[in-house]
Amino acid sequence: MAKKRMFDKAIIDTDRFMDLGMTSKGLYFLLGMEADDEGFVSYKKVMRVHGGNEDDMKVLVAKGFVLSFPSGVVVITDWNKNNYLDKHRITPTEYQKERKLLVLTEDKNYEFNVCSTSIEENSIVEKRIEENNTAEKVAKAPDEVALVIKAFEEIDPKNKTYYGHTGQRSACKFLLKEYGLEEILEAVEALKGVYAQENLPAYFPSITSPYDLKEKWLKVTQYVSREKSKTLKETNEMKW
Repeated sequence: MAKKRMFDKAIIDTDRFMDLGMTSKGLYFLLGMEADDEGFVSYKKVMRVHGGNEDDMKVLVAKGFVLSFPSGVVVITDWNKNNYLDKHRITPTEYQKERKLLVLTEDKNYEFNVCSTSIEENSIVEKRIEENNTAEKVAKAPDEVALVIKAFEEIDPKNKTYYGHTGQRSACKFLLKEYGLEEILEAVEALKGVYAQENLPAYFPSITSPYDLKEKWLKVTQYVSREKSKTLKETNEMKW
């Protein structure tokens, strides 16, 4: 890879370049110094090493001094005017995917290949459509937090007001993440069965909200397990 880098005064002396701010000019020179033999460079890497900000990069793109790619790579538009390298000394850029999107004009400037750009734009549009479809599916998905709170309404009507309660919502999210909706609803059904009895089981904890369930989950699941075992035992005895 060639070590020396050059800048053509025919570009630097233009009004277009003169109108740039000092920080944008500085970033342009740094990009030129760090670019590979075909003028490609990761601008974020340059800014991490030397400083700079995204606004300077946006200015260079807007003024046409560099072409940018979604990958974060940029290419210096006038690279082949600034630098003439013997083809035998050039190390091909590692950014071949980006290089294939470009053509050289008669003035040796890089510009986007119209066909390649159309393909890239179509890919972006397709990606946005996919993202929108995903967002729509999420929007149509049932609100599981609301379902948990709704299930508790039969135990205590006060739960109707808990959807906007930060602590209760957080408890619902924790339960959903740890155990899933199906297990939670099974536990709530067990609670309903308990509270429907005339005499509560000895030492059964008071659980009337999602927050209570979060704090006493183990006791509820132990109770559910015992009840299942007892029901299974009674069923087997009836068969005999």
